[in-house]
Parts: sequence; C-alpha cells; structure tokens
Amino acid sequence: MKNDFENILGMLNAAGNPKISEKMPELMQLADSADGQRLKEKFSGSDEVKKAMESGDPGSLQCLLTTVLQTEEGKRIAKHLSDMLK
Repeated sequence: MKNDFENILGMLNAAGNPKISEKMPELMQLADSADGQRLKEKFSGSDEVKKAMESGDPGSLQCLLTTVLQTEEGKRIAKHLSDMLK
C-alpha cells in the first residue's frame, strides 16, 4: 500500500494541492497506521486496485475510492486526510 499510497499522493500533488508535499511525513504515518494496514490487507492482491492505478482512468479511480470509503478504515483515513489538508 505504501507504493500505491505514494502514487496517489503524487497524483494529488500534481493536481495542484501544495499541502500534499508539506504534509508528506504525516501522510506516510497515516499509511502506516493500523487503519492503513487494515486497508492494505483488504485490498492487497486486488486486480481492481492495480487496474485503477495503472490506467489512471477517472471512472475506475472513483469506483475504487467509493469502495475504500465504504469501509470503516477508509472513512477514518478520509477524515484524517480532510482535517490534515485544511
């Protein structure tokens, strides 16, 4: 997940959110958190994740994000991200 997480952060940073690079150490801690690890376990080996990341297709990425946000871990991580990037 760390590599996938770094890829996602890189895409967000490229999209023009300067706070991403400023918060990188905190974001990496979030990826290594218990919730981050549980998400990694849930989605590791998932062809859906791999295809979405490789294609960069907005529809595939949106579907993946929706799936992640339906988990309790995903909801908590999203809240942390939102608070962190305010």
